[in-house]
Amino acid sequence: GEVTAALLTNLLPGNYEIVLKKDGYFPWEKTLPVESERTTFAASIPLFRQVSPEQYTGTNPTQAHSEVPPSLAPFFLFQNQKSNTIIIVNNDRQERITEIEGSSAVWREKPSPLLFVYSSHEVWQFDPDSQRATLVTRLIEEIQQVITLPRKDAIILVFKDRVRALELDTRDRQNSWDLATFDEIKNASLSADSKTLFIE
Repeated sequence: GEVTAALLTNLLPGNYEIVLKKDGYFPWEKTLPVESERTTFAASIPLFRQVSPEQYTGTNPTQAHSEVPPSLAPFFLFQNQKSNTIIIVNNDRQERITEIEGSSAVWREKPSPLLFVYSSHEVWQFDPDSQRATLVTRLIEEIQQVITLPRKDAIILVFKDRVRALELDTRDRQNSWDLATFDEIKNASLSADSKTLFIE
C-alpha cells in the first residue's frame, strides 16, 4: 500500500481534529491531543476503499496462511467450552496468563503480533509483549467472524448480513466503516495477498 508521511511541527498544545481523505476511500477522523514538548503519533492509519462487491467466478481462492507468529509460539490456548472462555498459558514459564470470554481466536502478525479472542458480542486483543488482554469492542449485534488484516491496525467484523472494518486505535473514537451489505453471509476469507475479501 501507499504510505504518506507527514510531520507537523510547532503546534500549540491542545486538541487537533485530524481528517484524512483520499478519493475512493472512506475518510479517517480523530481528535488527537498535543502536549507541550511531546510528540503525538498517528501511525498505521487504516484506509478502506469504497467499492461495490463483485461476484467472484474463478476457482477456489488462495487464502491467507495461518502459521503462528514466532512471538506467539510460547503461548498455548485452551478452550473451556463450559464457561465459553479461551485460556492463554505461557508454556515456557508453565504459567496461566489470562482467561478471556470467547469461543474463537485469530492472530495477526504485523505490524505487531496480537491475538484476537471473540465471542458473539465481544472482541478482545491479547498482546504477547505486555501479556495483557484489552477489550476492543462490545456490540449488541452478533459477530459471526473476526478477520485480521496484516499491516493494518484494524480488523474485519463479519455479521450475518454485512461486513464492517474496525480500527484498533481507541484514542478519541474508534473509527468503523460498513464495507458491504449482503442478504446473508455464510463465511468470509481474506486472500493470500490480503487485498481481497471473499464472501460466501
